Amino acid sequence: MMRLIRSIGLLGLLFAATCPAQQPAPGQPARPGTSNAAAGVPAAQPFPALTAEQQNRLDQLLKAWESSSNSTKRLSASFKRWQFRPLQAPKEIHASWARGEVKYQAPAQGMYRVEEMLFFTGFDDQKAPIYKKQANQPGDWWVCTGKELLEFDRANKKCEILELPPEMQGTQIVSSPLPFVFNLNAQEMKDRYWLQELPPKDQGEYWLEAWPKHQKDRAEFLKVMIIIDAKQFLPKALVLFPPNFDQRNNPERDVYEFTDVQRNGNLFSKAMEGIFGQNFIDVTPPSDWKIIRNKFNPGPPPKMAQEQGNMQPGQAPQSR
Repeated sequence: MMRLIRSIGLLGLLFAATCPAQQPAPGQPARPGTSNAAAGVPAAQPFPALTAEQQNRLDQLLKAWESSSNSTKRLSASFKRWQFRPLQAPKEIHASWARGEVKYQAPAQGMYRVEEMLFFTGFDDQKAPIYKKQANQPGDWWVCTGKELLEFDRANKKCEILELPPEMQGTQIVSSPLPFVFNLNAQEMKDRYWLQELPPKDQGEYWLEAWPKHQKDRAEFLKVMIIIDAKQFLPKALVLFPPNFDQRNNPERDVYEFTDVQRNGNLFSKAMEGIFGQNFIDVTPPSDWKIIRNKFNPGPPPKMAQEQGNMQPGQAPQSR
């Protein structure tokens, strides 16, 4: 269950960044984190106060990002993930690598699927890290329909279908107790997070860093860094830092890079869907799988990921 929650959190961080902000319908509760009374006293700002010029530039960036996302109906991307775990691999050697695919379709459908996972197993004679697959470790695969979460267990050929409570259904899935940073409009983002723009390492990119102000979010992560394309405001990379992150003593983090990012698809993919009757997000388990139905119960706020990671041969991008 915790792996499922963390994966949902990643999808929200990625795709809500490109999707229009959703306002609560009349009678619906406001998003968590937007009320100081409900969330407690905000944390102190973790970096020096922005100058008037820096704040003005940040405001313009957030508004431009919000404006560019209004046309998003669906989004898809391939990803690579490097997980750094000091208890599983030496410092600055990623413990695991994965590749996979994520999809979003308005208003509340999403998919996260790992296609391949490799794990650190030691060093070869030239002291290069070795990565191998592990039996029964196919990686996470889940789908959200807006009303249900489907967790696909490929190792055991079963699918657990979790019915969401009303307060988490629809667009509320991206505001329930998961670490969503970029599902808010510009003002909500500033209400919920300490935000600053970082100097980009490559031209044509914006780098943003978000530190949660309220305890509910601080229990999930210390900070998040997201890198977006400066022209289309599409995600390029994401770095998640757990609450106990320390550069020297606990440099644990998850690093994602996204490629082949497509907003609203293309004519070829849409034609194939029409010809073959394919769904953009498939929610049908294989016919020979066992199906289990349960109520969704996230339990207490989850700690940051301690799961085994995935890794690709070679070095992870240290600039991220």
